[in-house]
Amino acid sequence: MERAQGSPLTATKAFELYSITIVSAPTPDSAPRVTIRQIALAAKVSPMTVSLSLRNHPSISAKTRDRIQKLATKLGYAPDPVVAKLMQHLRTQRVSRLQASLCGLTTFPKGSHDAFASRVIAGAMETARSLGYGFDLVHIDETEAAAATRLQRRLRNRGVEGVLLLPLASPLKLTELLRWADFSVMATTLSVLEPHFHCVLPGHFHNTMLLCRQLTAAGHRRIGLVVREAQDRRVGNNFTAAFCWHNTFGGTVGVPPLVVDRLPHTSFAGWVKTHRLDAIVAETEEHAALLKTELRKARLADRPIATCSSRPDPVGRFNTPGVYEDPVQIGASAVELLARMVMSSEKGVPEHPRTTLIEGTWIDRPKTLGTLRLAR
Repeated sequence: MERAQGSPLTATKAFELYSITIVSAPTPDSAPRVTIRQIALAAKVSPMTVSLSLRNHPSISAKTRDRIQKLATKLGYAPDPVVAKLMQHLRTQRVSRLQASLCGLTTFPKGSHDAFASRVIAGAMETARSLGYGFDLVHIDETEAAAATRLQRRLRNRGVEGVLLLPLASPLKLTELLRWADFSVMATTLSVLEPHFHCVLPGHFHNTMLLCRQLTAAGHRRIGLVVREAQDRRVGNNFTAAFCWHNTFGGTVGVPPLVVDRLPHTSFAGWVKTHRLDAIVAETEEHAALLKTELRKARLADRPIATCSSRPDPVGRFNTPGVYEDPVQIGASAVELLARMVMSSEKGVPEHPRTTLIEGTWIDRPKTLGTLRLAR
């Protein structure tokens, strides 16, 4: 395999060269070897997803890994030991060259991330490591986020090329935070009000529809959604949009959602009684707990509650039915896309921001992250 003098041989280039060699020049006494790229085309996923699936990487869902592994077996895939050796060598070399070249930014103080943010960070860090990148977690406060600071020099001195915008403690404009043209940027939150970057987010509309369908299948016909106005607006009104669609066309009674400025709210108990609700949907586990307290006070505690964003407790156990948004996969997918941007030198604020949506999964209690079986 030849390459031009001075042209660096990256893992991606080596992969492509070997794929071409294997397909176009099989040995006389053997059939053409099936490549990862061919599997990716058949599975309609990226070659990176196939590679991670074949290595049982946790950033890829068990369902996807199983599908791709079965497809690889069906196509007759067998790893090429020469390519495997080369790729391992390149990964080893890349670790030292790209160490600390990605960083995650958040306004959550150290040690105070909520369950969702913590798992986004975990997925991002693990995937960065598996791709040969170092990953720094940088905490900034809202004062720093309000104006230009020494953060630019700090990141450049660390060799940071890619910035991952993690969930923030509150929505903020970050226009003046950095000279964004110097970095590849990917967001995992809608809390960045400006600028608008490429992002990886939960599929809020899909998730809410999934939740409504599950409650309907369980026999509930009077389902009510309680949501804070600011949060619904923050997710593009997808909570109320999906809920209203289902309550109009999904075979349930048309209950208007209760959109409030804060929780708990004085109108909640009266709304439950007026519409004779037999199930209630809250935003999160925390809000579900507040609503359960209000239901007990009004002697309505028999109404079940599900959440749009179910989050496990510290031991990984889910205590309230609802949709798990899979924040680990969100963090992993965001870093995978960010790494591609770094490799292709795609920097700055994009003219046409792209959004990748990760579908959540329905859970029913009691479940743990280790035993969760997915329903889509």
